[in-house]
Amino acid sequence: MAKDNVEHLDLALKSKDLEKKLEYCTKYLELNPNDMDVWNYKGTVLSELGRHKKAIECHAKATEFIDDPSYLLGAVELNLGDYEEAVKLFDDVLRKKPDYARAWVDKGSALVNLRRPKEAIVCLDKALKLELSKVYEGKAWLERGRALIDLRRLEEAIICLNNSLEIDPGNDKALCLKGSILLLDEMRKYEEALTCFNEVLEILEINPDNEMAKLAKNGKEIAEQKFKEEAKSKAKEEKTEKRKEMPTKKGFFKKLFG
Repeated sequence: MAKDNVEHLDLALKSKDLEKKLEYCTKYLELNPNDMDVWNYKGTVLSELGRHKKAIECHAKATEFIDDPSYLLGAVELNLGDYEEAVKLFDDVLRKKPDYARAWVDKGSALVNLRRPKEAIVCLDKALKLELSKVYEGKAWLERGRALIDLRRLEEAIICLNNSLEIDPGNDKALCLKGSILLLDEMRKYEEALTCFNEVLEILEINPDNEMAKLAKNGKEIAEQKFKEEAKSKAKEEKTEKRKEMPTKKGFFKKLFG
């Protein structure tokens, strides 16, 4: 693969500007038009920009490079939300091709949605040991993070989401999930959560009606409220501690005159 081609993909993944992501994806695909994962990624970017017709065209283009009918049907069922059927179809693929990393990721995603997180993690760990495109590696870490949230292994989930964000810093779903974890009572990291939600809103500023933008806006309001409440509580505690440290009137005169 040509060096400039790789650079275009890296720039697409690293950019937090959706229009720039789109531009770099387009340049990459001009040089490597058979990359199914990047066609899907470009479709996702177009959806986030609100250009749904163009997004569908990209996702349809991606299907042209799927050589296994079971995988194609599984991907369709996954997108339609029939996760049980998707798992069966991906199992059919994996019986024939146990090293099909993309199928392991998508099966893991379906299992996360079925609230079967332990099984999902097994699939995603297998995928991460195989050769994955950068796009699918980011997705694998994201889905693993989602599975760990279900298991309330929150610190581990944050690590997975950070791994996903290291590949694709503008991944609004990973940022929104991370912010949501940080809001939980077990974490109480409201300022960090606020940073995550603000990043999502900045990325999706061009399309404020996007569902993830709405979730981030709601998360931001909750984070701001909790941050204020925490600040008030700390101020109250500090005031109480200071009062405890002040000498009583009797103790004050005793210290002075013995």
